[in-house]
Amino acid sequence: MAEHQYKEAFCLMLYQGQKTKRVLDIWNSRNGVTPFCAVIDDEEYLHIAFYFDRRVPGHKLRPGDYFWRDMTELEAERIAASRIDYLEPNLDGRERAARIADVARSILRDGEAPYLDRAPFITVTDGGRDG
Repeated sequence: MAEHQYKEAFCLMLYQGQKTKRVLDIWNSRNGVTPFCAVIDDEEYLHIAFYFDRRVPGHKLRPGDYFWRDMTELEAERIAASRIDYLEPNLDGRERAARIADVARSILRDGEAPYLDRAPFITVTDGGRDG
């Protein structure tokens, strides 16, 4: 049996912006599939040049790097709520909650759903000392 269930597991992959043509490395931090497209700053990025995907299980993220990780239940619920509020704005509280729960389960796919995240930027301060 293969060490990783998916070909793109732990790979650095190239994504290209459709408007700006900017190319980004996005790391898949998981042994799971990744979306073909991602939206970053209101621009659609497409996974390009699959043959350049590089498996790097120990990749160290730099501040600001994008990466795929497992989606949490809370993130799935937020996405579901946004969709339900847009598509079915007149639901009452109980019906809305039930629809959000159903859609969130569908989005989460038994914990296998990817979520695009960004490594935090480090802020250097003076430690609150005066002068």
